[in-house]
Amino acid sequence: MEETNKRRQIRNLLIVFLGGIVFALFLAALTLYHYSPSGRYSVNKILLAPDVLFQGVDKGAQPKKGKKDLLVVEQMEFSSYDSSSKTWKKTPISRDLYAKFYEMISKEISLAEVPQETIDLFNYYPSSLTLNVNINNPSDPKPKTKIFQQVNFVKKGDYFRIALLEQNTETRWAYFYYPQIDQKVLSLFTNL
Repeated sequence: MEETNKRRQIRNLLIVFLGGIVFALFLAALTLYHYSPSGRYSVNKILLAPDVLFQGVDKGAQPKKGKKDLLVVEQMEFSSYDSSSKTWKKTPISRDLYAKFYEMISKEISLAEVPQETIDLFNYYPSSLTLNVNINNPSDPKPKTKIFQQVNFVKKGDYFRIALLEQNTETRWAYFYYPQIDQKVLSLFTNL
């Protein structure tokens, strides 16, 4: 009788122990499913908002104490290929125009799967919005210019992509669908 009681206690203990393990695995799977990265990006998470981008921009600014570098907006320009003259046309972009552009696309979510045909569309003279910054380092008197943000638009198309620029790695892109985006940005940036 005492041995059956011990077996019952061991069985109950194993059931509780295994139940806890199963519950923990269930919670882990649920958490991974709900919070795992989906590979999708929101424009407002990868493209700087105008108020952040131009906050405290000053050509003569110096890095704050304890900081090594200061990024200063050098130039924002829109470039598009003119097939009739076979040249690239470059247009400087003002803060107001950038703000309108940002407002237009800020709620877009990237494509989860990007077919190779869509990627290939960007090989044919895509229009481009580029933000260049100067990196001012007190130990280096000559500032270095670097591309800080880049957005490409398929010519006469519905797709755009934003560069996910990371230090010392190959450029990756987030792709987005927006009907007639190329015509809308051409109209906005070149006043067509």
